[in-house]
Amino acid sequence: MLLEFDNATHPNERFGREKVAPGLAYVKSQQYRKRFGDNSGRWLIVTTGMVRMKNLMRQTHQVVGSGAGVFLFTIFDQTATANILTDPIWWQVGRETPVALLAADERGRHPDR
Repeated sequence: MLLEFDNATHPNERFGREKVAPGLAYVKSQQYRKRFGDNSGRWLIVTTGMVRMKNLMRQTHQVVGSGAGVFLFTIFDQTATANILTDPIWWQVGRETPVALLAADERGRHPDR
């Protein structure tokens, strides 16, 4: 997983052009495969608020289309009050509800443990 903190200091179009397009190219690259063992991965983006997040998601979809699923978005406020791994606070382009990074059973433990 790769992590991006977006402080809303650049326009949405620049985010798509300078972050999303190169980010997806990196996840699909031989360099990424060599470093991480395969080309599956997630790029987590934490930003300032819901409006900004929705704009970044729209820009991500416009720039990389079906490749937008690599990117997951949330806002800073959510990360302060939720478990960032097991709570469904991450949004993906095209999904109606947020998802969790890891599934937890009813006792809050990851099923692989």
